[in-house]
Amino acid sequence: MVTNRITLSRLLMMLPAVIFFAAFALIPMCVAVYYSGLNWSGVGSATWVGLGNWKSMLASGELWHSFWLTIALMFWCWVLQNPLGLVIGVFTAGAQRHRAVFGALYFIPLLFSSVAIGVTWSYILNPTFGLMDNLLKALGIGNGFENWLGNPHIALFVIACIISWQYIPFNALLYQSGVRQIPRSLYEAAMIDGAGPIRTFFRSRSPN
Repeated sequence: MVTNRITLSRLLMMLPAVIFFAAFALIPMCVAVYYSGLNWSGVGSATWVGLGNWKSMLASGELWHSFWLTIALMFWCWVLQNPLGLVIGVFTAGAQRHRAVFGALYFIPLLFSSVAIGVTWSYILNPTFGLMDNLLKALGIGNGFENWLGNPHIALFVIACIISWQYIPFNALLYQSGVRQIPRSLYEAAMIDGAGPIRTFFRSRSPN
């Protein structure tokens, strides 16, 4: 019989996790809240201002502008990541040749750190010597000096594309796992009933 009593042995087993959480999450969060009430440049003495910093932040238009930019970035990332992740996930879940090789190649961007990706794409999109402008210029598109990250009209979408490029493999992996859970018999039944690839894609699902 399994009991839910809290015993000393269970508390001792939980203690390392609690200490780790307190040291690296709870205490830094409390320190950050305390620092938010200081008027301090990081050098010299600090002055306690209480909620003054919070009032100034909420009254600033830059806060709400940043908030809506974050919402827009989330929207574009969702629009880009889910459809492309679904297509790649379904493709790599099939039985075609070299499926494992394609799956490994698609997963590579997720292995890179965000810092490495940011530095790499900053060089690729550089308006002076970047690979993107040179490639488009070779194809006869643009003048070869597009400021991809400095143009306010396209910078947000470009950043969303970079973020999506990194995380599409993760979404594809989830969709791939879901597709592999569908019994093969459902696809065979759909083929017998005369369903085409598109109808099979949208209608074939597990009865569970």
